[in-house]
Amino acid sequence: MVNTLGYNGDREDWYALDLSESGIFTFSISNLLPSGTVNGQLKNLLLYDDELDLIKSLNNSTTTTLGPGRKLASGKLALSKGYYFIKAIPYDFYRNAAPYRIETDLAPSNPKDLGEDNNTRVEATPLNIDEDPFEASIGYEDDFQDWYKIEIPKKGLFRMTLENLHPSWIELGNLYGFTIYDESLNQLSFIRDINAGKSKQNSDLQVEAGDILYAKVQVYKHHSVPYEISLKVIED
Repeated sequence: MVNTLGYNGDREDWYALDLSESGIFTFSISNLLPSGTVNGQLKNLLLYDDELDLIKSLNNSTTTTLGPGRKLASGKLALSKGYYFIKAIPYDFYRNAAPYRIETDLAPSNPKDLGEDNNTRVEATPLNIDEDPFEASIGYEDDFQDWYKIEIPKKGLFRMTLENLHPSWIELGNLYGFTIYDESLNQLSFIRDINAGKSKQNSDLQVEAGDILYAKVQVYKHHSVPYEISLKVIED
């Protein structure tokens, strides 16, 4: 997309963006004026959701501008499918104006998710203790919480580890956390903020053979995350 900004009182340009699937999204803006052009500064390119909540700003500085011949680009954003808006704005000082180019790219994600549909406790996917890690995903295809049912086979200390499988440099790829409940849905543990490339586990919980636990995994709005669950009971 090539356009101009700042001419004839034009103070902002808006663009609608419809992502039909989740994936790794990038966007950028280039100032197309030759380097050294006077009064040719642009300011920023911003990404909003469908409720106009700001998701990403490419320039958070109050003094830095996008000068002629320069480019601002986002990192790699793990964005869920949906409707978004992009806004371009010029630098307000001395009537700056410039032609520009906006580029966007989406690399669709096809993560493994063997547990769906498990968006409610009633649909909870059963998991077994001490099996190979269970791989799933969340935030893709309107999937914002995953439920799991765990039957305890022996007395001991229960431990659940949740690993975010995104590389650490991915943005918008964070888990809100996971909650562990007993069979009556009394909360036993809550672990928050598992960022890209990280893992966390609950504090050990005393359990008995035959106990039923539920685990709920949640993701932040607009984020999409592949993850892995490991379960064990350590005999005490």
